[in-house]
Amino acid sequence: MLHKEFTSYQLKQIGSLSSFYAVRLYELMSQFIKLKQRECTLAQLREMFDLGDKYQDVKDMRKRVLYPALEEVNKNTDLTVAVEPRRQGRRIIGFSFTIAKNDQMALSLE
Repeated sequence: MLHKEFTSYQLKQIGSLSSFYAVRLYELMSQFIKLKQRECTLAQLREMFDLGDKYQDVKDMRKRVLYPALEEVNKNTDLTVAVEPRRQGRRIIGFSFTIAKNDQMALSLE
């Protein structure tokens, strides 16, 4: 059996997600549910979402990728994810995610 460095989740959870970014965010946050938090630099987040050259401006990435995915994950899955920008001065250098299990949603999806 495979147990190391794999994340398991129910397909029911991602079945209700319509965007690639929401599915990817759900997968990434599921990996850290036991730790309840995760921090990512902008470069890491860009790589995780496979953005390449798209959305170079942080404001655009937040508006078009991160926040819509976050809203969809919180609304349609068993996870509740909150995000806070990490700053160096005024500049955003990454994001801190807080992850919790939404037991109410988990029961309704079963």
